[in-house]
Amino acid sequence: MSDRGGLLLGGLLSRLRPWFEFIRRATHAQSVEVVPKQFGEFNVVVSGVGKSGPWSVPVELTRMKCFGVTYPLGPDAWALTMRPCDFARDIVKSVLTSRGFL
Repeated sequence: MSDRGGLLLGGLLSRLRPWFEFIRRATHAQSVEVVPKQFGEFNVVVSGVGKSGPWSVPVELTRMKCFGVTYPLGPDAWALTMRPCDFARDIVKSVLTSRGFL
């Protein structure tokens, strides 16, 4: 039996990759990378160089964050609560907030 959460997160990652260029441009980053974690979860690490030197911001995409209100219901009911573009906007917001621009 396959892991439904891992499959859903893998699908999200494949649909999120085309948004990496948007994330890179919106944050003035040099790179956007994926760091896999357990159970299909992953971090999106946005890195660049600013006036004060190099910077790197990891944004966690966990099952709880991705499945939202459906997470407590069990694996059969899990569903992604946002579209890939919404996740991309959240990543941009997290990066800009952690760098002090928002």
